[in-house]
Amino acid sequence: GIVVEATPPIGGHRIVSTGMGVMVTSSFMTAELENPRPGLNSRIIASLAQGQPVLLPADQIGRYNAGEGMDIVNLYGSWLASGLDPAQVSEINTLLAMSFLETFSGFRLRRVIREVRCEAEYTTMHQSGVFRFYPTSPDGTISLAVLTKEDAMSMPHAFAGAMFRYRKPELRLGSADQQLLLAALKGRTDEELCAELGLGLPTIKKRWLAIFARVTQVLPELQQMEEADSVRGRQKRHHVMAYLRAHPEELRPYDWTVEASAAAKRRGTER
Repeated sequence: GIVVEATPPIGGHRIVSTGMGVMVTSSFMTAELENPRPGLNSRIIASLAQGQPVLLPADQIGRYNAGEGMDIVNLYGSWLASGLDPAQVSEINTLLAMSFLETFSGFRLRRVIREVRCEAEYTTMHQSGVFRFYPTSPDGTISLAVLTKEDAMSMPHAFAGAMFRYRKPELRLGSADQQLLLAALKGRTDEELCAELGLGLPTIKKRWLAIFARVTQVLPELQQMEEADSVRGRQKRHHVMAYLRAHPEELRPYDWTVEASAAAKRRGTER
């Protein structure tokens, strides 16, 4: 999720917009597309209140990421009803889109769906040429905008193509190392990492050494860059952080047993 804050406040309001994306089960997504109707956000919230959530369970994200991929609902966001000029609304929409891309890049995505209620948003999305629209109200004022991997990859250099571009992780980082690196990408110092992760400084330094050793083992070309830069005194973290920014898949849950199971099944079929 994202909260957009204005400095200084606009009309006395510091928070001027919010947005959120959620991973949902493929059965829920398929049912929604087979029977398009208004109230997508409400049905997701109701499923939580009723104790039958349609959200993808956290412990299954790694399995879907390593297998068939995930479906995302970009929940309809909100912003101040008054006080914002067109330029500010445009800036907010850009921030929401960038945050959505940053949050879900590195996941194996299948479909993204959003309920469109604003004519200006509909026009913008329609002009992109990659969304399919499913009317949900008799007068056509509300519709579902759907983006599939196939449609997105037909325009690989566009925003949509970047979001669906996926590579399998190579480093096989554990969840603890991923947590540390995600925090480090936010610019945290080792001392701040200690406070945030509840670990002592020796443990943090030991984690870094283990990460460097793993990177050196799996990505020897990165080691060569480090050696070339050593005369200028650059720290190893510089290249590791740059690599992770370009490869967010390394910091996403990934269930390696799915791949092993598929390989075993293929071997059985070949026999």
